Amino acid sequence: MGHNQTTEGVADSRRGAMFTKFTREIIIATRQGGPSPEGNFRLRLAIQKARDNNMPKDNIENAIKKGSGAAEGTIFSEMIMEG
Repeated sequence: MGHNQTTEGVADSRRGAMFTKFTREIIIATRQGGPSPEGNFRLRLAIQKARDNNMPKDNIENAIKKGSGAAEGTIFSEMIMEG
């Protein structure tokens, strides 16, 4: 049983990291193009990626609210780095 619990913990951790990545992308896309997926291609794409990876609808909606300023939260900004 110990092995299965460890495997599940790793899977949960990876899924959490993926959800965090999708949340950031949704927030940034909302800030740049607005909260409407119909008029914001980048947001529509980010939502589709999140749904394809089984991210709960509530998480997606909360990320859009944060990006549009409707919810208090962490401020994310996009940064491009070259190395």
